[in-house]
Amino acid sequence: MAKKRKAFGPVVGLDIGSRWIKAVEVRPSRDGATITGIGYEPTPQGAVVEDAILDSAAIASAIKRLFSNSGISIKKVVSSVSGQSSVVVRIIDVPKMTEQELAETMKWEVERHVPFPVSQTVMDFQIVNRASAPPDAQTMEVLLAVCQEEVVKKHIEALGAAKLAPQAIEVESVALPRSLIAGDPEAESHTTVAIAEIGNESTKLCIYENKTLVFPRSIPIAGGNLLRALIDMMGMSEEEAEVALREHGSVDLSVLSGVAEPAPDAGRFADQAEETQLGGFSSPFAAPEPPPAGSPFAPPSAAPEPPGGPEPPVVPPPIGFDLGDELISAAPGAPQESVPEPPEAYVPEQPGAAVFDLDDEDRRTQAPVFDLDEEPAAPQATEPAEPFAVESPAQQDSGGSSAISSTIAPVLAELAAELKRSLDYYTGRYPDPVDALILSGGVSKLPGLAGYMEAMLGLPVSVGDPVSHLPMQAKRYGPEFLADISPVFSVCLGLALRDYAGGKG
Repeated sequence: MAKKRKAFGPVVGLDIGSRWIKAVEVRPSRDGATITGIGYEPTPQGAVVEDAILDSAAIASAIKRLFSNSGISIKKVVSSVSGQSSVVVRIIDVPKMTEQELAETMKWEVERHVPFPVSQTVMDFQIVNRASAPPDAQTMEVLLAVCQEEVVKKHIEALGAAKLAPQAIEVESVALPRSLIAGDPEAESHTTVAIAEIGNESTKLCIYENKTLVFPRSIPIAGGNLLRALIDMMGMSEEEAEVALREHGSVDLSVLSGVAEPAPDAGRFADQAEETQLGGFSSPFAAPEPPPAGSPFAPPSAAPEPPGGPEPPVVPPPIGFDLGDELISAAPGAPQESVPEPPEAYVPEQPGAAVFDLDDEDRRTQAPVFDLDEEPAAPQATEPAEPFAVESPAQQDSGGSSAISSTIAPVLAELAAELKRSLDYYTGRYPDPVDALILSGGVSKLPGLAGYMEAMLGLPVSVGDPVSHLPMQAKRYGPEFLADISPVFSVCLGLALRDYAGGKG
């Protein structure tokens, strides 16, 4: 069983997305954790593409503004990496073996599961202790996380340029249950809970058994597809589409009832064959041909093709995903070098300074703590923008709302169909059915979306409210505003709670 970590003190969860950068500052308290800072900042245009940082300097400047405006002063951060073409998260089956044998096996196993050269990756893994697993099973499940080395390097460069002290780098699917399931009596009453994190470029469907990740899948239908539908079908600019979706977007069941439901085997992103699922994760390089450019269903970019064959193992640089153990390289025989103490103006040459962590066992190498004493500027008194708030149906213009609902209806129907396929696949393969689905991300607040998904999926669906279960001392935003934007902080709050034994961590 995984061991609980002791709280290591104040920390910031940082979620760097393609449209918004979000942060939550958490400090230890009598109840386990208290939120003492929260905020967001627009991602500089072109600085993040497909969830990979391209412009570290621009991201660093945006993070500094975010911290200053939100009154966040803590430098220790836990962040995450994601992306359909650069990050692979899978549940794989291997023969039962000891942890020592598994560590050696996984150095070679990674070659079978990534669409990029193994010499350019970093990875880690953890054993999945599924309560429903047969005790006499001859195989066991392992959670494998692999990321392109350059993505991790650019990520740490951005944090260093912002003068932050990275503690760990995780994947979003591991952080989500800490903020959306733990501490929520309704969610914790269920054995198996699914979370659909609707981002800008993809929707991450993750299924958890007793808060343990047992099924991850990335679906290339998300908020960006809704915006593209408004741009392509209604001739709006990107800015107009954002305002229209925010102020007049809603789910009109009368419109959706007229949208033909895709056939079970005719989805644009349905798996070609069961073997591409790899333990419930839809292979990013085994998907059907993408729809034509300009379609509102078009994913942000085409996924890479698989390489011609496995490459020989090459010793990579000492960068590692840490799931609670020592750093594990993607190829056997890689040396583990120590990370030098960075200078004050930290631009890391050894990206191993931050570790990629997926579990609760204290097996990892000690992450460096940097002495960064620069105090942020005082919070500005300006009123915050409301990029995520959605007006109630009574506030919406009926004519504009109807046209917008009709335009986004096919995208929502396709997303519901893909979620249903994934849930049906899981139910057909594993004994414990999914008891409930939690929606997260900015789109989850779309009026009527939860009810529509509940009708389509045949199980209870709710909108996650991660900040409502913890004491709040942050004074930047009022309670009503936080209630509107709460779902967008699910990932970064989960990251901040990584090491908290009390509260929701």
